[in-house]
Amino acid sequence: FEKDRDDGMKAYQAGDFEKAVEHWSMARGSLKYVIDKEFLKDEPEKLAQVKLDQYKMHINLAQGFLRTGEFRQTIEYAGRALTYDPNSEKALYRTCVAWKELSRFAEARSWLARLLEAHPENAAGKQLLQEVGRLEKASAKTARKSAKSIFQGMANDHDHRTEEPSGFFGSLWASACDLASRAGRCCRRKKAE
Repeated sequence: FEKDRDDGMKAYQAGDFEKAVEHWSMARGSLKYVIDKEFLKDEPEKLAQVKLDQYKMHINLAQGFLRTGEFRQTIEYAGRALTYDPNSEKALYRTCVAWKELSRFAEARSWLARLLEAHPENAAGKQLLQEVGRLEKASAKTARKSAKSIFQGMANDHDHRTEEPSGFFGSLWASACDLASRAGRCCRRKKAE
């Protein structure tokens, strides 16, 4: 565990975030194995330390995945850290950043509220809240522009449903409508005379 943990930290500091995630995943796997196999069930102090180390690996993995742009994984591992410490400042903040990066601003705001409730003096959280507000407004403006552009383009489109068919299909259509009309089931609206 320690070797992978330390190698992960070295890789992270060197800017090789993928390698860091790889090492931390191995370290986390080793800790999970010890916990799942109950090797330390008779040694509660050592088990508590292993669980703390696992929590730290989840925190590290959340940060590593933030750096690799794998925001869903960030949310996953920050969530696992939050099962150990529901008010973990790092886990809450990393979750907020991941939701912001996914442009899921409502979720980001919700997690920021949770972060700032637990840690009201968190300056990074306050700054992120302002950034989310700006991004949210810009996103809404862009969406309105896109919708306007789409509907303006549709106004110029040709609607073939409003024309009478011509040629062979026109005569076939007229015959079908004539028959339907005689049967009392006209398929076209009657034109105003």
